[in-house]
Amino acid sequence: MGAWGSGPFENDDACDWLDELADGGVAALREALALADDAEYLEAPDGSVVVAAAEVVARMAAAASDDEPEEADADAELPDEVTAFLASCGPPATTLIAAARAALDRVTADDSELRELWQDAEGGAWQAAIDDLKRRLAQR
Repeated sequence: MGAWGSGPFENDDACDWLDELADGGVAALREALALADDAEYLEAPDGSVVVAAAEVVARMAAAASDDEPEEADADAELPDEVTAFLASCGPPATTLIAAARAALDRVTADDSELRELWQDAEGGAWQAAIDDLKRRLAQR
């Protein structure tokens, strides 16, 4: 796993997926979140993409509601592709928010390689970031 931090865009797989977001928009978000549904065992690369897509959905919802960025959000620098996407998109459909919530539940399930890798690496920061993301999505 090429990761340099616990944030949603701090790994190679999420960064590689950003090109798909730039090209495919909301359809790319839906496809990324669907990765959580497609396998009995969720591999780490797919899990990383799911987390990145869920973060984009949470940012879309916050932007649509004119929420001030929370302190944790304000500290996180977004990749240019995400910033450009957020500037051009509207609010997320409720089905997209629900898909993001369900996908995150799958990433943190027992049959998720990403969860296993972070657990093995004493990933308290990763789990805290996922919990924060789940909380932000639950508010929508």
